[in-house]
Amino acid sequence: MDKVAVSQCPLLSEYFPEVPLDLLQPILLRKSKAFQRLGEIYRYLRQRHESVADGNSVFDTQITDDSFAVRYYNSPDGGGYQDLKARIKCDANKERKRVIQQMESNHVRRSNIITEADGLGHTKVKKMIGRGRNRREEYVHDTYACRKCQAESEVRTMKTEFHEWPLPPENSVSEKLVLFEMASPEVFEHWRSTTYFILHDVCIPLSSRKNEHARPLQGYIQEEDGPGKVTLASLAQPLAKSNPYHALPYSESDVCLPNALTYRLYDAAGDAWIDDPFESCDIRDLCTLRITLDGVYDGLTYAIRNMTHTSNEVIANQSDCPQGLTLHEYEAFGS
Repeated sequence: MDKVAVSQCPLLSEYFPEVPLDLLQPILLRKSKAFQRLGEIYRYLRQRHESVADGNSVFDTQITDDSFAVRYYNSPDGGGYQDLKARIKCDANKERKRVIQQMESNHVRRSNIITEADGLGHTKVKKMIGRGRNRREEYVHDTYACRKCQAESEVRTMKTEFHEWPLPPENSVSEKLVLFEMASPEVFEHWRSTTYFILHDVCIPLSSRKNEHARPLQGYIQEEDGPGKVTLASLAQPLAKSNPYHALPYSESDVCLPNALTYRLYDAAGDAWIDDPFESCDIRDLCTLRITLDGVYDGLTYAIRNMTHTSNEVIANQSDCPQGLTLHEYEAFGS
């Protein structure tokens, strides 16, 4: 997979292959062909690591000019992103124009209502008040039927919709990252998702973190099966989701807001943020014989998990020998 991805996307050769060199050490093989294949894989990985000794990772959380997405966007292969960007901006400008027109219309309507309310008096109706001898008929203010009160209440509660720009600041690394992720090379997407699946989902216990996330540009992505496993999401929610309307009066700058989302790599299938995803990558447990819990050999799991112990250490730990084993069996298994 890495060979294919590098051949079709040469820029990827300047970034780490992600697979640690010592990842395959615990594998136990019986056939010579399997040993040969493992040797070829190891030599290839070593060559890739040596060629990018000072390189970055495509999973880095910090986005800079050296990030893969930004460099690909700026490369000749990234020319198509300008069309995507223009389409998003065109749609955003149309929506922003509609919001501004709505605000102006609401301002006119608000002004008319205020003028109407200023020219009205409070509505009064005849009502009988008091009891007994003090019972009498008077004109009292009827707040429910009073048009002036209704108009003043309508003015106080009038709101207008606002628009949040869908993209990060113009020509920023964040904008380039977002546009790249919306239309990343297919081979890169397969390579990254497969690499993440193997190194994270297989070699590391699945994360149980759950997060609220936002993907407001989803409509511009052509995906038959939904978002890829590794995608972008924002921990911050769109402003329109928390409070889509502003109380009047407001100016154009108040209803046309910049993008406030903060994008990060996100595991859509595992519902977890991607942050140093391979820090604990290890397949030793997957390649180690599992001893029955609470069995007589349970205390000797360390002996088959690695080879860092010595025979003298096993002999020194004879006091830990369970009753179901003889000392000879204990030493033989541990050594």
